[in-house]
Amino acid sequence: MTSWRRVGVALVAAAWLAGCAPIRPAAPPDPRTASIAGTVVLKQPDTWKPGVTVKVWLQDRSRVGAPVPVLLGEAVIEGRTAPPPIPFTVRYDPAQVRPDASIVLYVRVIDGDRVTHLNTTVFPAITRGCTADCEIALDRIR
Repeated sequence: MTSWRRVGVALVAAAWLAGCAPIRPAAPPDPRTASIAGTVVLKQPDTWKPGVTVKVWLQDRSRVGAPVPVLLGEAVIEGRTAPPPIPFTVRYDPAQVRPDASIVLYVRVIDGDRVTHLNTTVFPAITRGCTADCEIALDRIR
């Protein structure tokens, strides 16, 4: 048997063996995480340039006087070209959410280094508000 023929037989055998490998099931979801999902819409008809970034934050704003809210989760949708509605899902650790906490969703649309749209009213979530299919309406920043 020539060396080229041996290489060919080895490659065929390797491909056959790879095809016989057991299929591994997808990893189960992490039981320590949960998610909240919804859509971002605009209050008034508006347009934006293709390629904007949409950021959705899940925050705990319970700490009175705290300079920065506690970030529980974040979804970043980059390079968005189509106008709203924009679906989102934010994953978070439910162990970090106290039942008496004031949890909110906050959204920003960013074009380059400029915020163009955001929710100007508080959007309660999980403990005192939306838990699924949340619809967050954004205002244009002038």
